[in-house]
Formats: sequence, structure tokens, C-alpha cells
Amino acid sequence: MVRKFSDDFSYFIEDNCAYIPFAVIGIFILLAATYTSVHFLKIDSKVAETIYTTKKSNPSQNAINLASSDLARCLNYAGMEALEWQGEHPVILPEGNAVSRSSEDDFMIIPKNQNLEREETLQVSINLPSDIWGKIEAFWKNRDILLIVNDSSGHEIKNINYGQATGFFQKVSLEEDVKIPDSAASGYASIELYYGDELKASDWFVIEASPVKDITANAFNTLLSTNYQGNSHTFREYAINVEPDIKPEQIEIRKVTGTLQREISPAYKNYTVYYVFEIPALNYTLVNLETGESFNSSMKLSTLITSREPLLEELVREYETELGNTSSLDSTSNLVLGAT
Repeated sequence: MVRKFSDDFSYFIEDNCAYIPFAVIGIFILLAATYTSVHFLKIDSKVAETIYTTKKSNPSQNAINLASSDLARCLNYAGMEALEWQGEHPVILPEGNAVSRSSEDDFMIIPKNQNLEREETLQVSINLPSDIWGKIEAFWKNRDILLIVNDSSGHEIKNINYGQATGFFQKVSLEEDVKIPDSAASGYASIELYYGDELKASDWFVIEASPVKDITANAFNTLLSTNYQGNSHTFREYAINVEPDIKPEQIEIRKVTGTLQREISPAYKNYTVYYVFEIPALNYTLVNLETGESFNSSMKLSTLITSREPLLEELVREYETELGNTSSLDSTSNLVLGAT
């Protein structure tokens, strides 16, 4: 019985009448691949047809989109020109202005960011000398340290009394953050440091008005006059015209911040790396060259200004702060690291 089962099993293994030739398997694989390819080709065709139909049916929007990209590049060029000028003229203060920069008896205030928008924060570094006699005078004389921040109209933004903050045998360094309110007047604002009733140091900063905006607006208007007047900027049957009448106050500046990989303290401080310039409502006219019809509208224009001047400015101010702060034990190393 066992022998018979063994013979039957051997015969079953050796029987090749039910084998499927490899050619047949290959045919099925080829058919499956062909079906898959045809399916994907149909999908690609539908996508391409959709894109073509969209472009064909709305060329006016394509014209606006292309103009928006080109205008953003124009704003970037104008912003780079303004920041290049600022790098060549780091102290930008009109002659005869009411605010000024001064320092007496080793009292010093340094604004770390001078170009501000409303609702942004002014960062101030304060350096005070050692004053033993002042500590003695404080028994009968006002020797409090007072910081006053005013806007361009003289309206007081913040008033901070640090008390008798000068040191006995070493210098004292303070840091202060002042938020600029939405009600602050635009223009050149002032920072004043008093020692009792004596003004010992002063500096300035700008609220929503600066030569950077003036130069940007002027350069941008020049580009508009050249490229966006008289139907000179066209796409198919459409033209985009923009009046070269952009005012500096229409330009808003936002900051892109980041950290640096360095050993100087504080290691994780945020620096302004780039500026983003925005024009919230840029008016333009869309003209149909075939029919002569025109349509007025506005767009929001925003672009990253590809200049590293903001970072360089902050590093220079940080270095200036370290120069005035020689009381800390690691000041020498900080000066070296700040310069690299």
C-alpha cells in the first residue's frame, strides 16, 4: 500500500502536462503593463487638458500673476539699493534734528534696532559707570538713573526709574525692551538717560519713517516708470500699468530673525537676518489690448530683500555694546568673538 502511494506521488511530480509555458506568463505581464501605461497616459492627458483649459480660459489672471512676480523683483532691487546706501551711511540723522547722540562720564545708551514699525519692540543696552562719590551724594541729592523714551512729537512712550543703579567698584550693564505703541508718531524718536537731573546720554531711533523707505520708494517708482507705463508690460492680449506714485509710508518692513552658531553670549539670541518689504495695496490697471477695455484693482506685494545688511548692522551694534561693557570678566573674549 505504501509502495503504491509512493509510485503515484512520483508520477504526479514528474507529470508536466499541466505546466504553463513561460511565454504565456510573459504575455499576461505584457498585457498588464500595457493596461497600466494606458491608464497613466489618460490621467496625464486629463491633467494637461485641465491646465491648458484653465490657462486658455483665464489669461488675464495669468497676466496679473506674472506682473506680481515681476513687481516683487522690482521691489527687491529697490530695497537692495536702499540697504546698500544705508550700509555706506550707517549714521542716518538729518542735520538740525531735535534728537542727537551723546555720552558723558562713561554713561552710554545703545539702541540695538533703530528702524522700527509700530507695535515692534525697541531694544536698548545701558552702560553705567562705577561712581563711589555718587553713592555718597545720594544721601542728600537725587542720583537715580532715569530712562525716558519719546516719539518724534515729544510724547513720552516710556519712563523707567532704576533707582541708584551705578556700581561701587565696577560698571553696570542693563538691558531694556520698550514696545512702540500704535499711537506713536512716526519720525525720529529719542532715548534719554538721566543721572538725577543731569542728562548723561542720548540716542535716537526711527518709527515708520527712514531714508531706507525714501530710497526704496524712489527706486521703485523709477522702475515702474520704465517698465509699467504706456502698456509696456504685456502678456498675450493684456497689459499691466502701475502709476509710479508710491509713497514711503506705503512700504511696510518686517523682520526675518534667526540665531547664529557662535560662542559669544547669549548663544541663542535672535538676530535680524533679512527684511521683508510689503506694499499692502498696490494699485494697477489691467488693459485688454484687443478691446481697449481696462480694469482697475490692487494687489498685495511682498518680497524678501536679498541683502545681509540687517545682520551686519546688528553685529556691529553688538560689537559696540561689548566695547562699552568692559566690566564683565569675559569681555575680552566677547570682543574677539564679536569681531569674527
